[in-house]
Amino acid sequence: NPWRYRVVIGWGGMRGAITLAIALTLPTMIDGGPFTQRSVLILLAAVVVVVTLLGEGLTLAALVRRLGLAKTEEHQRREAVARARVTEAGLARLDELAEAGEVDEDTANVYRQLFELRLDRGRGLLDDDADAPDTSGFRRELVRAQRAKLEQLYRKGKISDEIRREIARTLDLQEPRHPLA
Repeated sequence: NPWRYRVVIGWGGMRGAITLAIALTLPTMIDGGPFTQRSVLILLAAVVVVVTLLGEGLTLAALVRRLGLAKTEEHQRREAVARARVTEAGLARLDELAEAGEVDEDTANVYRQLFELRLDRGRGLLDDDADAPDTSGFRRELVRAQRAKLEQLYRKGKISDEIRREIARTLDLQEPRHPLA
């Protein structure tokens, strides 16, 4: 329902920001004399900003859950099962193409590893394979090393900021996540 999204956007809006901006534009002098109430008005505007930020920040998650916009654990489980089935279908088709000689073995192996990683991630969410070793720390360390090299290349001027951001996005996708935690 679009109205639910509008409620969340309205709740998380910029309350107080305009008030503070207006308060900061108040003149320091009025009719040749100092505007003595200016600092009080700025303080009140700042208090409004802080109160609304705290109020909204502490209640936004509850509002999202109450409106039914947050993914439930059951929804996440169903999504993980669906993703696993889709990935298994892709893996089966890849094997068919490799057997038919329509794709070279090196390319097939790369895609096979990608599909296996996706399946491992899905199994981790579903706890189907409790005996499987947890490789998230290992994968996180590999991504960390890649990020360090990426930053080194950027600092030395070997790559542009645009290239750095593109590669960083790819690394973000590779980093292990724990969405149910």
